[in-house]
Amino acid sequence: RLLFATAPDVPFDWPGTLAKSLPFVPRIRATGAPVAIVAQNGATPANVPWDQLDAIFLGGGKGPDTGGKEWKETPAAAAVAREAIRRRKWVHMGRVNSDHRMRVAQQFGCGSADGTYLLPDPALGEAEAAAAMAKGPIATVHYRATPRPMGQTMALGYLHGLVCCLVLSL
Repeated sequence: RLLFATAPDVPFDWPGTLAKSLPFVPRIRATGAPVAIVAQNGATPANVPWDQLDAIFLGGGKGPDTGGKEWKETPAAAAVAREAIRRRKWVHMGRVNSDHRMRVAQQFGCGSADGTYLLPDPALGEAEAAAAMAKGPIATVHYRATPRPMGQTMALGYLHGLVCCLVLSL
């Protein structure tokens, strides 16, 4: 079951993402796919075009307003996720490459997440991280973010320049 197709974005730039993504919404809808937009630096519950999307993809990066964290880990991202859930929209977090980030996705109520790899909490020292990894593959750890389980994800890249991420529930 296709959970969403993500419109192209402008990394770390919410106004730029909206300008780039919104023209693709009708094209994605024409394929029958649910639409997601990548929320990032600058997104708030008040400035997300909720009526035009079916899912929100939490992205973004470090910036002057993120307190040294990536945007997707900030209170602003948590507020966007809460509003999406209140509106019954799917919530996905991108670049979940650590146990710490997986826990953040869980706390935010994400229904799915993607990442290249999964490592122990980045706050661990090198020796602690090595000990944690020696216990077995951390990637097999799964969390229940909400009553629905975290979906398995598959990033399929660009499809004719239109879709940058398809997420499937397997």
